[in-house]
Formats: sequence, C-alpha cells, structure tokens
Amino acid sequence: MKVDVSKRFVELGRGIIDFKAVVEARDSSGVEWYIVENDVPTMDSIESAKFSLEYLRKNFKVE
Repeated sequence: MKVDVSKRFVELGRGIIDFKAVVEARDSSGVEWYIVENDVPTMDSIESAKFSLEYLRKNFKVE
C-alpha cells in the first residue's frame, strides 16, 4: 500500500505495511501460507512479480 493519500497497491517492500511484522505474527496465529496479490502493479506485471519475489527472497525463507 502506498504511503501517500491514494493508498494504492505497490510492490512488496515499497509500501507502508510492515510485512515483516505480519510474517512474524504467524507463530501465534498458525498461518501456514501467505498469498501476495497486486491487482494494479506500478510497473509491468512480470517486473512487478519479480520485484516482489526478490523482496521475499531477501527478507524471508521462500520455498
């Protein structure tokens, strides 16, 4: 989610949602899977997916 007033979608790692905190909350909630969806990417759809995947690989264990 963008930082500005629009609150539009952005790629992982570029917005205001603390995704690391969301993932850390998994231990107490029993979540097994996360699904990332971006209906309105800020760049080409494939590049957007690559950008978000790279963020996940840099910050989390990705299977």
